[in-house]
This record gives sequence, C-alpha cells and structure tokens, in this order.
Amino acid sequence: MISKVFETIKQYKMLSNTDKIVIGLSGGADSVALTHFLNTIGKERKLEIIAVHVNHGIRGEEAERDENFVKKFCSDLSVRLVIKKVNIVKISKNLKIGIEEAGRKIRYEIFKGISGSICNAKIATAHTLSDNAETVIMRLISGTSLKGLCGIPPVRENIIRPLINIKRSEVELYCQDNNLKYVNDSSNYEKDYTRNKIRLEIIPKFKNINPDFENSVKRAAEALQEDNLYLESAANQTLESLKVASGYDSEKIQKLPGAIKSRVIFKILSSFTRKRIEQKHLKNVSKMLKTGFGKMYIPGDKIIVCERGILKLQEEKIIKDVNWEYLIKPLNILTEIETNIIIDIVNISEYEVLRKGGKLQKFFGIDFDKIPKSSVFRNKRPGDKFTFPFRNITKSVKKIFNEMKIPPSQRNSIPMLACSQGIIWIDKIGVSKYYIPTKNTKKVAIIFKE
Repeated sequence: MISKVFETIKQYKMLSNTDKIVIGLSGGADSVALTHFLNTIGKERKLEIIAVHVNHGIRGEEAERDENFVKKFCSDLSVRLVIKKVNIVKISKNLKIGIEEAGRKIRYEIFKGISGSICNAKIATAHTLSDNAETVIMRLISGTSLKGLCGIPPVRENIIRPLINIKRSEVELYCQDNNLKYVNDSSNYEKDYTRNKIRLEIIPKFKNINPDFENSVKRAAEALQEDNLYLESAANQTLESLKVASGYDSEKIQKLPGAIKSRVIFKILSSFTRKRIEQKHLKNVSKMLKTGFGKMYIPGDKIIVCERGILKLQEEKIIKDVNWEYLIKPLNILTEIETNIIIDIVNISEYEVLRKGGKLQKFFGIDFDKIPKSSVFRNKRPGDKFTFPFRNITKSVKKIFNEMKIPPSQRNSIPMLACSQGIIWIDKIGVSKYYIPTKNTKKVAIIFKE
C-alpha cells in the first residue's frame, strides 16, 4: 500500500506548495490509516497535521465512542485534533435533503472552514478505490452525466485523496501491519442507505464476475475523464464565441452538437447563479432555444429569457421580505406591489349573472356580510393556512405556493385578504371555503386588481 500511495501523491503533486494538511478523521479504518501515514511521512517532510472529527449526533453512544477513540488516537500520535458537533438530522430537514447528502455537505464546509483559517492548508480525505467504484455505480443508477461517471477525482481544488488508488482490503491490511485499531460505524451496514446497498449487495456480485472490479472501474473512469476534459475545453472555447452585448447568441447555441450544447448551457446558467443547476434546467433551456423564445426561473430566483436571438439573464424587481398590510376599503392602493385592489359590492343576483356568464373566475366572490371590518389586505405570514372551497382540504400557504411553482421572489407580492380567524381570499387562488356565497348570501364582494 505504501508504495502505491507515494506514487499517487507524486503523480498528482498532492503535497506540493503546502506544509499543513487538514485530515477528515472519522475513526474508521480508511481515515485512521490515512492519518497514520501522513503523520509518519509528515515528520520527515515537516508537515503539520490537523485532524478533524465531525460528530453528526445521530448514533448516540456509538458516536460518543467514536469521538473518544479519535481523541486517544490523536493523543498517542501527538496529532492536533479539532472536534465539531452538529445536528445533521435537523440540518437535513432544513435543507430538504437526505441525511447522507447533508452529512457530506456539512463535513466539507467544516473542513474548508478550518483549512481557510490555516494559511496554505490542504484537505485530505480518505476516499479509496473501493469508494470510487461505489460512487460510479451510485451515479450510474441515478442517471448521471459523463462527468459523473468519471468518479471521485484524486485532486479537486485544495482537496487531496492519497488513498484513491488503494482498495479497502489493502487499507485494512495496513492497519493490521501497523497495529492500528479503528472503529466500525454500524450505520455502514444499514441497507436503507443507497451506498450501503451498493457496497454490501451489488459490488460483491460484480466481483464474482471480475475480482479486480475496482481497478476496472478506475480504468473506465480515467478514460471517460479524458473525453470529458476534451469536451469541456471545446465548450469553453465555443462559449467565448457565443457572447454578444447583452447575453449569448441563442441561434448559434441551438445549432451546436448535443455534447457541446449541454455544456455551454450549463456554463451559461452557472454564470448567472451560484445555486445548483440540474438536468431539468438544461432541458428547459433547450426547449426555449428550439422555439426561439421563452422565460424560465432557475435556482437563486433568477430569470432566463430567450428572445430576439439572445439568451440572457433578466433582472426582476424582488419584493423585500417585509410584512405589509392595509385595512380593507373600497379602493386599496398597495404601494409595495404597485397595484390597486378594488372591491365591488353587488347583489347576489348580479353576482350569479356575472359568474354564469364566465366574467368572473370561479369562487372569487366573497360573502360580504361575513367579512369582518377589521380585515386587512396583506402579504403572507408564517403559519398561514387556506381551506379550499367544496374540497374540505386545508393546506399551508407555503405548500400551496410550492405546488403552484410560484418563485420565492414573487411570494411577498401576492396579496391576500385576512382577518383574525384566518385567510379569506388569496389572489390567483380564490376564496376560502368559509367565505364563499351561499343561498343565504345577500351581497357579494368581488375583488379586482388593476
């Protein structure tokens, strides 16, 4: 193992231009072996080693066991240790992502934060050849792009992976030869996680066919990486030729070969927002390019417009996230959204004529006598709920906006009529079940926007 790791470090110049290494140390065999190895060679090369252990707070006593283990391990090696505790379950809920993804995201944020506070420090993670094979299969199953099939890169920015060409079995042998103890994470054997299913069930079947499966995946990933680098270079050169005064030439983009076009679109969208661009966004832009016109939202509340042969970013006035409200009256001027709301009071008979004639949107009439005088026009508030007419379904306003795919940047500009009992009316949605006209209704309030 040692010679392979040295070869990997040399090939990718992992330890050049640095004298400090931040290592992710979970306490498992891989990270223990990596920490021991880098600490051993670090004494000769005058490398400062800083181990970082992240306690995710999801395995109770076992997590505390792991933390105590790394404390003793680092103490025995005289390695500086930083411990961070996070509530990964809460974080995953807040970010609306899985626990696995949230854990990875937070770990790297912690590593980068510590690295950034230490001048010229690189980050070393203990990914192995076995991890790489698992990752490639996992991405293949999810329908990844060519880039995804390239696997885990040995070096990415200031992140290095010295064990990336070493099998997990070789790591365990290194630990055995050097009398290194390590801990086993029981969650690694829970088949609820996709990666665990791949490692425990799928890869063993591949190995029955090809015992050297991990190296086969490595060779395939390296070949794909060469192709990907060439296409990326071609896309970068093409992108420069597509620039026009206010954006990019949409007609030229549309005529590009598929492999270059998708990369060019991705690069354009990435230049407009720092949020994650997904395959669906690329497909939607492709549709716009095909028709020659259109508008769509991308993550980060950005609007992409295709018009007059140009694909460009359109700036939109975003309503500030502040609360506003106006007491109800026949004419309301809502300055925050630069519009007027007019309330027209009609008899029930007039309302029925208008409704049946198709001149009113369904359920936009409100039983006037049920509207409290203290009612206000306002924007959304946390906890707002709305009951749909005739459906006996009550949902949070936030969920309704999500289902209607109303961009967050527009939600504070949607007026609603509310009182202390709840929501009476929401623009673009309608009237609450409790305020629709009935057979006993005498007057109906009809709301118009100007």
